[in-house]
Amino acid sequence: MGNVRSVPNKTDELVALTQHQREYQECSIMLFTETRLTALAPDTNAALDGFQTAQAERTKESGKRKGGGVAVFVNDRWCNSGHITSKEQLCSKDIELLA
Repeated sequence: MGNVRSVPNKTDELVALTQHQREYQECSIMLFTETRLTALAPDTNAALDGFQTAQAERTKESGKRKGGGVAVFVNDRWCNSGHITSKEQLCSKDIELLA
């Protein structure tokens, strides 16, 4: 788990790490906060080969304009992509939840 303070500007680094570092290749789940992903950003900003992504973006309704967002990257070797489901998302001034 890590606070990345923006996934889009770290995508190249995450791709390199998951391709070349065994610890990242074999990681079952990677969880990031403060992803700063938006519904307007292309899905490629949060795509890693060998991982399925579940994410929740900060919404206008939360009352906050900057930052926010959570993303979970699940290793394909660990879990079948058909089993990954987002059951609930909540975004408020105080909490962001992806369940």
